[in-house]
Amino acid sequence: MKSLIVYYSRSGRTKLVAMKLAELLNSETEEIVDFKPRKGFLGWLISGYDALTKKITEIAPLTKNLDDYDHIILCSPVWALSIPPAIRTFLNLYKEEIKNISFIATMSSTGAKKMFKQLEELAGRKPKFVLAIDNKNLTTDKYIDNLKEIVENL
Repeated sequence: MKSLIVYYSRSGRTKLVAMKLAELLNSETEEIVDFKPRKGFLGWLISGYDALTKKITEIAPLTKNLDDYDHIILCSPVWALSIPPAIRTFLNLYKEEIKNISFIATMSSTGAKKMFKQLEELAGRKPKFVLAIDNKNLTTDKYIDNLKEIVENL
């Protein structure tokens, strides 16, 4: 199965997970680029509000054709127990081109279960797998074992 890792990362933590998974799967990646400035404390506050209010945003066009892949692994941070606007926009624009999907969430502490349900509803299909990774596991590299388990089961 040919997989593509699609990710959005404001802080770099989700990108770290996406790149490690791409290395383990020998897969290509596609970064979702949000044109709205979201850095710093004010960006963080606005981002949480935008997620809570289910805002969409302007994202850069994809560089890859999703039809070329059997499986999209969507990596996203959890913002205010919800979907970041860039991920929401991506699914609104491209969900019809996705054959199979899975979700990986990075988070400070909680919220992945709620976000996974929202993602499933927005994508209009059940994911092949879901994985939640909290920041504590990122600092200890424990998440790599979780990623290896996913790779073995694909």
